[in-house]
Amino acid sequence: MTTSPSLGPGDRLPPLPWGRLAGATVLLAVLALTTAEGVWRSRHFRPSVADTPELWASHRAAVGTREHLNVVCLGASRMQCGFAPDVFTRRYPDGNLRQLAVAGAPPMATLRDLADDETFGGLVICAVQVTDFRRDVWESQQLYVERWRSDFRWDDALETRVSSWLQERATVVSSQVRTDSVLRSLATTRRLPQPRFQHMRADRWRQDRYRFGDPITEKRRAMFIESSRRAAAVRDRDQTDWLHDLETVRGWVAAIQRRGGRVVFVRFPTDGPKWQFDQLAFPRELWWDRLAALTGADTLHFADESSLAAFTLPDTSHLDARDAPAFTAALLDRLVHDRFLPPAPSPAIERTG
Repeated sequence: MTTSPSLGPGDRLPPLPWGRLAGATVLLAVLALTTAEGVWRSRHFRPSVADTPELWASHRAAVGTREHLNVVCLGASRMQCGFAPDVFTRRYPDGNLRQLAVAGAPPMATLRDLADDETFGGLVICAVQVTDFRRDVWESQQLYVERWRSDFRWDDALETRVSSWLQERATVVSSQVRTDSVLRSLATTRRLPQPRFQHMRADRWRQDRYRFGDPITEKRRAMFIESSRRAAAVRDRDQTDWLHDLETVRGWVAAIQRRGGRVVFVRFPTDGPKWQFDQLAFPRELWWDRLAALTGADTLHFADESSLAAFTLPDTSHLDARDAPAFTAALLDRLVHDRFLPPAPSPAIERTG
């Protein structure tokens, strides 16, 4: 039996160029990531931030106090898609705008949370439809509120900020192109994932870019029209519970107003057959037109302002990202006109921004 010679006391392993090896490893990693980024971008993928409860909580934590110009946007996907924060920031560079809308979730839990916050006295722009005031949907955003109220600390906010910063700049960290997503797509469709038409920014502006005639756009369009058609088929709705629930909402509005804040409920646009069915399902004179008197809040309906109604919505329910800045500018103009917001410090800021 032969054995390998052992190293004696004076023997040493040959020195290795550890610095150069580490540098080469880093260089290869950067090259691999850069190549992957280029490949995915060539397939029209774009960076997108994961819209998590942690991201929402980081924005909720940054809601300002009543001493400054503080604006909070509430609502669901129409607000998240339709309000372009860049327009507000150019007009009010010293203002504090926070987007707290949550796609698919009516905003009453967050409105209640702001009413309970003794430090808040700013402007709430709340995108709603009349069904959002029903008590059975009030808890839709409560998961997000609880994430903020429970144990969201400064280190959570820092981790979320770093993560969203990276996600906003690199496609390769997106959930769309993770290994498991790619393998799943290959296994089910035998092709690589297709780019999404929705992209989220770190400021929680969801940018939807539609194409007329695109299968996804047409599918969404048919879905929204059909849901409104079914709602319009119901006649003689009992308003008893709805009116009772508005009394509670009135208390939340009053709490914010007592601290010098204001709440404006805004009906964002719907379009085409969906808007026609919306009117049949909930006639304005019986529902929306009663909100101001019953809640004590101000109201603004897109149909009453030509500049807000001048947009075509490809899916009949959401503004395209290319139209959102113009819509936001028109909305801010109206809010200034009605004295919800002060005039911009310098009108030239927006034109040159």
